[in-house]
Amino acid sequence: MTHYLGLVLAITLSSVHLSSTGYQHDLKRFVWSSGKDPDGIFNSDAKAASLANLEPPDFGNKAWTYEGKEKLLKSSKNTGFSVVESWPDASKKLGQLSAVSFDVDGNIVVFHRGDRIWDGNTFLTNNVYNQRILGPISQPTVVVFNGSSGLVVEEWGNNTFYLPHGLTVDMNNSVWVTDVALHQVLKFPQGGGTPLLTLGVAFVPGNDDDHFCKPTAVAVMSAGDFFVSDGYCNTRIIKFNRDGKFLMQWGRNSFQAYGVRMPPYEFSVPHALALAEDKEMLCVADRENGRIQCFNCHNGSFIVQLHSHEMGSRIFSVAYSPAQGGLLIVVNGPEFLGGGLVSGFVISLRSNQVMEAFSPNGQGFSNPHDVAVNKDGSQVYVVELDPYKVWKFVKAGVHQH
Repeated sequence: MTHYLGLVLAITLSSVHLSSTGYQHDLKRFVWSSGKDPDGIFNSDAKAASLANLEPPDFGNKAWTYEGKEKLLKSSKNTGFSVVESWPDASKKLGQLSAVSFDVDGNIVVFHRGDRIWDGNTFLTNNVYNQRILGPISQPTVVVFNGSSGLVVEEWGNNTFYLPHGLTVDMNNSVWVTDVALHQVLKFPQGGGTPLLTLGVAFVPGNDDDHFCKPTAVAVMSAGDFFVSDGYCNTRIIKFNRDGKFLMQWGRNSFQAYGVRMPPYEFSVPHALALAEDKEMLCVADRENGRIQCFNCHNGSFIVQLHSHEMGSRIFSVAYSPAQGGLLIVVNGPEFLGGGLVSGFVISLRSNQVMEAFSPNGQGFSNPHDVAVNKDGSQVYVVELDPYKVWKFVKAGVHQH
């Protein structure tokens, strides 16, 4: 089955109007682009008085101009992803599934919420978790499945988390998670146990260098530096060194208006991260703006944004494979007003083609939340909030053991 999709790579609107809430970031970008900070580090030391002294009394009520272009991606034939039935082991009961990742050994690691449901009563209006009295989730929330058999290899994380969200496994098999109730980012050794690193203050939302507010995801570079998308409240991307020291951040809130294309650096729920380190690129699923924004992973400078009518107005997750010159795997989400098929999409960065739209037997997903792809691009896993399901897809011709 061939899917003809139009995807636009847009480097931007002709101008971006700034407000006081975004001024500090735009000032940093201006300093970098004008050559006054050629390394583009913008770390905590860059918040010096010299920058503050540049801020005019109008608090940045002006417009910077971004020059760019649009490029229409061509469509291509279906690459042949199909669902693997009866995977994983159906006897393993799971809750709302929020994240999925590969570990170094090729196992599939999922993060689920056990008996917890995120609903309108979960948080107060100030973003403080409202169900702390329930205590941590008693079930193991991190489950590791064998990629071939679908049997459980190990599970852990009971009596530890309150509302799981993001999970990624780094090249050392360390497991990084975010908990939106705790407002924290935690790094665990393989198999769980005592955290190797904890960032954020438990149950205390905030927007400074030491606090998060419902952080959503983590991406880890090979040298150990890592990124956090933060998140539902702060709409920013933060870069830390391997020891958890703040290096830089970018992003500001966009006030979404239907049919209006938002400028770069603005987010409406930065929901997931995909690191394409071979391309020096970090891509962000800008969920409620319905697009993927990609940035230079060293200095945070904007590279490109991807969006299309077919993918709709809500993009929940993105993953990257270096196969075939670079592939982005994207999952969208249900539209608030209905309509449109909820699917996964395979995008080639080499040929500028949308290669496929895929879903279980072509019938669409219900509420996918995260996606993972292996290095050679032959296997894709999608997890859903409802139904509580892990989907496995394989490319045609790939032998299953």
